[in-house]
Formats: sequence, structure tokens, C-alpha cells
Amino acid sequence: MNYPDLKGSNVCMACHTGRETGDSIKNSMGNFSSLSFINSHYLAAGGQLFGTTGYEYDGRNYANPSYFKHDKIGITESLSITKNGPCVGCHMSSDNGHLFTNVKKDSTGAITEITSKVCASCHTGTYALIPTKLTEEEEDYQSAIKAAMAVMAVKGIYFYEAHPYWYKGPNGTLGAFTNWASIYGKAKAKDVMGAAFNINLLAHDPGGYAHNRYYVKRLLWDSIDFMEDGVLGNVNMSTLIDGLASLTTAEKTAAKTYLGTTRP
Repeated sequence: MNYPDLKGSNVCMACHTGRETGDSIKNSMGNFSSLSFINSHYLAAGGQLFGTTGYEYDGRNYANPSYFKHDKIGITESLSITKNGPCVGCHMSSDNGHLFTNVKKDSTGAITEITSKVCASCHTGTYALIPTKLTEEEEDYQSAIKAAMAVMAVKGIYFYEAHPYWYKGPNGTLGAFTNWASIYGKAKAKDVMGAAFNINLLAHDPGGYAHNRYYVKRLLWDSIDFMEDGVLGNVNMSTLIDGLASLTTAEKTAAKTYLGTTRP
């Protein structure tokens, strides 16, 4: 995968783009009836920022909208507090730059302050960011990921926070899930693993909602849409989420708020 020259942020991108991308699944010659999960590795935020890391379903648009500028921070003059690319521009523009965080949180995990100086250079007026708004966005994002995991579980593919992440039973039981063709047949086995790939990718990018909200929403939407019935384009997202028994009412509301009623 080729990325532009990001100056000081190049050192970040070397690790934070993952070891595998969705194309690793598409290009695999493995037997998807008995194949270990292809894992992106952790904190692949750079790949989400540039919209390159996920498993992209055929015929779907994943291009960044023209007004998306996060990948131009620290590159384009008008978006440059620093000139060292987006990673440095966002994560090292606060007074505590060596902490690599752009927010402060309280003991409950709620965002109490946005410390990155670059955010306010664009997010003004109607689009101004405040801590409560960003906390809500983060919580909605996590609920949408949880909803996607629940959809996988309905099909007998269970997420667990230990490698290889997808199991045949809940809480990491019954062994690793490897028969991706068992859900919708061999022809769609890569799409099944692709959904698992996207969900695991975003579960390990806690800031995905800020890095590139358009890309991550599309990955989540398409993964849920496909896993519902093996076909893209006919999901009623609100109805589907409302039917997920493992989610609380608050989580259902948050997930629906994040994903909306039509594909982002």
C-alpha cells in the first residue's frame, strides 16, 4: 500500500497501518472452509485515515467525500499548524504532545477536554467540537461495533478479545472459527471473513470515529448488511439492530444513531 509523503508522520504510518488489509483476504488462495482468521493487527489508524485498510465489498463506494480533510492535516497549508502530516498534527499539537493524545478523559472515560490545537482550526461554528459531543460520538461508535459483533454471533461467529478473535462459541470457547464457507457458501466465504476483518479492525482502533468517520461507518454498515443475509443493499438497519437481544436499549439507540438509516 502506497501513502503520500507525510513528513514527520511517516514514522507513525510505518506501524499504524496494520500488517494486513482487506485485500489480503481478497488475494488469499487459502481454503476458506478451513482457514485461520486473517488479522489486521492492532491500532491501524493510519489505514482508516486514508481509507485503505478495510475489506471493501465489490460495487460499493469507499472514496472519501471531497470535504473530508483529516488526511490533509499538516500537509495542506490552510490545515497546517505543523507541517509534519496528520498524525503529528493531531496527536502532538497539544501542550502535552508527548502523551500522543488529543483529549483528556475523566475516571469514567468521558472526554472532558479537547487538547489538540488543530481541531478548532476547522471545526468552528455549527461544526465546533465540544467534549460532550465527542464523547457521544465515541460511545455511539463503540455501540455500532458491538452491534456488528452481535450480528456475527447470530451466525455462529463469536468475537472474543484474544487471538485469533473469532470463535465457534461465546467467550472464546469451542475453538477458533475457520469455516468461513459454512455461512453463505464458498463463493461468499471471503465476504464473511471480510466482515469479521472489518469489525476486528475497528474494535482495535478506538479513535476510528475521529480518524475517518465516513470510511469506518461504511465498513460497519456493509459488514452488517452483508452478514444479515449474504446480500448487500437490502438491510433495514434500525429493525435489525432492534432485534439484537444481546444489546441493551441504550446500546441499540446509540448504534442506530451512529449508523443512521441509509448507508453513509
